[in-house]
Amino acid sequence: MVVGDPMQATTHIDLEARCMEQGVSFEVVPGMSATSLAVSLSGLQSYKFGRQVTLPYPYGQYLATSPLEMINANRNSGLHTLVLLDLDPTGMGFDLPTPMSPEQAVSVLERMAKRAQESEAREGIDADVREWEGILLSDIGTSSQRVSSGSLDELSAIEGGYVHTIVIPSNMSDNEKDAFCRRKGS
Repeated sequence: MVVGDPMQATTHIDLEARCMEQGVSFEVVPGMSATSLAVSLSGLQSYKFGRQVTLPYPYGQYLATSPLEMINANRNSGLHTLVLLDLDPTGMGFDLPTPMSPEQAVSVLERMAKRAQESEAREGIDADVREWEGILLSDIGTSSQRVSSGSLDELSAIEGGYVHTIVIPSNMSDNEKDAFCRRKGS
């Protein structure tokens, strides 16, 4: 059984293919996913979202900058970005999940921005990510869910919660700005 929007991820499409190859019967029952909940709870208009990204933990000396590049591309296009935070600091999928905290996420974005600025091929990435506006969604879909907005610096100081997602808004309409303000200090 796969919860949420079962056919949204490549892994789930692969499960479907394997079932079909092996003659295993299955049924797809669509449901609410964390991504659709996050977009809805953010107060932002869903059609103004660009590509979503997953923000991975750094693995050893490896630090991907492609998530930041996609956030930057969305921002430059006036599109919001849904940023899913990594659950596996080992990158191997063997241990129990250890969801990335808001502070860890902002720190990783800062490191990515610094690395991108050092690379001549990555021009135009704003390094001061702590000043970016963001919406932090914690434990969405549970009785303890919390939605907060502010600068990424402010959001990085929020403690508590278990699983977090961040939305980086861009070019907000007046209605979206009002929704953003209502979520400040939540």
